[in-house]
Amino acid sequence: MLITTIGYVGQYWNQTGFDLWEETLGSSFFTIQNQHRSLVEGAQLAHDLGVTCTGCDQAPEVLCFLQSFWNGEYIVSNINVNNGRTGLDGNSILGSIAIFDIDAYCDSPTIQPCNSQALANFKVLMDTFRTTYTINNGIPEGQGVAVGRYAEDVYQGGNPW
Repeated sequence: MLITTIGYVGQYWNQTGFDLWEETLGSSFFTIQNQHRSLVEGAQLAHDLGVTCTGCDQAPEVLCFLQSFWNGEYIVSNINVNNGRTGLDGNSILGSIAIFDIDAYCDSPTIQPCNSQALANFKVLMDTFRTTYTINNGIPEGQGVAVGRYAEDVYQGGNPW
């Protein structure tokens, strides 16, 4: 059953779906990152069990597509969508945390938390929240701030979580 489910990911990864917050229909960084990891781990599990993982061979294509979320300054969390948002979204941080691999290098294309793109993205996102929420007024750079899902969030007042 597990290998069948992973096969489904391999077959349908390149179709649009919803983001982590279930609000935006498009291509989600968090989702694509986790789909890639599931295909890689599924291929390893299938190998260990001596079975075939149909669809796991899509992992390189998923990893290649993952690179398209970087815009040169930050990770655009949802692409192939026109929702009026900047794309700065906490799902880009949660994605890197969710797929953390202790054996991966920081410059891995899987975009580990220590990856230079992940770190630059974190800085831009935190700076956005620094100015978005009045609770963060007066907090100097280098100190933690309250964060939310994304700067344009209006759900329940769009407050930091």
